[in-house]
Amino acid sequence: MTLKQIFDLLSQGELSQIHLGGTQGIDESNWERVLGAVNLGLTELHKRFPLRREQVVLQMQEGQLRYTLDVKHAVSNRENPTVTKYLIDSAANPFIGRVLKIYKVFDASGCELKLNRVGDAFDQAHSTVRTPSYNTLILPTMLPVQALTVEYLGNHPLLVKEQGYFNLEDVAVELPDTHLTALLYFVASRLFNPTGLSGNTAFHEGNNYEAKFEAECMRLENDGYENSEQEENSRLRRNGWV
Repeated sequence: MTLKQIFDLLSQGELSQIHLGGTQGIDESNWERVLGAVNLGLTELHKRFPLRREQVVLQMQEGQLRYTLDVKHAVSNRENPTVTKYLIDSAANPFIGRVLKIYKVFDASGCELKLNRVGDAFDQAHSTVRTPSYNTLILPTMLPVQALTVEYLGNHPLLVKEQGYFNLEDVAVELPDTHLTALLYFVASRLFNPTGLSGNTAFHEGNNYEAKFEAECMRLENDGYENSEQEENSRLRRNGWV
């Protein structure tokens, strides 16, 4: 879907009662405000649902145990020439960062390494990989230098209103149609919240849309929309079958 489709749905639906929306669409002067809420909504959905199960190859460096999944360490990144490049990617398929959580690490032979099991009964050899932060790995000292595959939960690419010409129809939003309603509810909640209560009533439109968002997320969870197909696809790529 495109950003224009999302803006049009908001304008004709959830935002039609405030000055941001209406039959003529969202005014360009308000695009960045709405875009900020869309970005937050996409992040929230990617936190709750494994919509982007990503992987990157990490080439270990001699004598280095701590690694950060940051774009400055990607081979394709030419902006930081003095920084060690240990994330193996390409210009055609660049590592964009936006890591939410590291959840699996595999060695060069495809065997899964223990993750965050320091001190438990299954880590007698102190062979666990630790993640002190959402995008940082500390490898065990016993691990030989090799290429590791790191699987992580990724966020949606940040949507930014470029200076000068900016066409909403040219901006792709990589979100399953199943999760679109939840996104619209989240954006409406964010944009209605500053308005407070409606008139002299105790009705709060922002809280109303927040409740709708939570209910929609619960429905998606109950219906099993967790993108298991993408998880399987990444597993096939890791083992070299496709």
